[in-house]
Amino acid sequence: MASVLRTSKASGVLFSTSALDTLSAAWRTLKQSYKEAEEALVHELSSVLASTYVRFLNELVDLIITANILIGFASISRERNFVRPRLTNFEGHSWSLRLINAVDPIPARGARVRGYEEERCAFDAELTSDSGKSLLLLSSEDAEVNNTILHAMGVIVTLNQMGCFAPCEFAELPVFDSILLRTGSYDQQLFGRSTFMTEMVEMRLIFSNMTRKSLVLIDDLCRGTSN
Repeated sequence: MASVLRTSKASGVLFSTSALDTLSAAWRTLKQSYKEAEEALVHELSSVLASTYVRFLNELVDLIITANILIGFASISRERNFVRPRLTNFEGHSWSLRLINAVDPIPARGARVRGYEEERCAFDAELTSDSGKSLLLLSSEDAEVNNTILHAMGVIVTLNQMGCFAPCEFAELPVFDSILLRTGSYDQQLFGRSTFMTEMVEMRLIFSNMTRKSLVLIDDLCRGTSN
């Protein structure tokens, strides 16, 4: 005997019988059993994987990440004709930082990707303990030039710290224990700090953490303070 479940002019008539109900119940039971068996198998495999292969998979991930980084370094260094920096150290009180025809690789790369003509702001820089030149003061009518040189020095030193070649014709660099940067001009109204006070707080933090092996980059200090 069939029982009507629903009638609809669009889809016709839905009906069921006791035999169909029995088959439907059996199907739901089998489906639930299959789901439970699947979950048990996944849990068992996950336990075996976690106890046996996770360490090897993590090592494989580390190797892939390292290879990806090194391939990226090699690719960009070959494409942009980067040079291998000559490394110096801080033995005693002797150290040196020399850059010849250095450029900022980030704007140059962006211009090339977008199809623009590459604008190269090449510069030389030298800081050595032997000559007593441990401070480099940048002054130019074009503030953008100062920012570019400062940014380029930070990028070049960072690339060297990471083990990448440098965008220069010649580079001699030490390995710094820290790179400390202060840039921009802004206040902190939430803390009641003016632009000048914010700059002084940041400078105090830099002076508190810097050592003779640190690279300190400061841009536009007291720019927002009137005469």
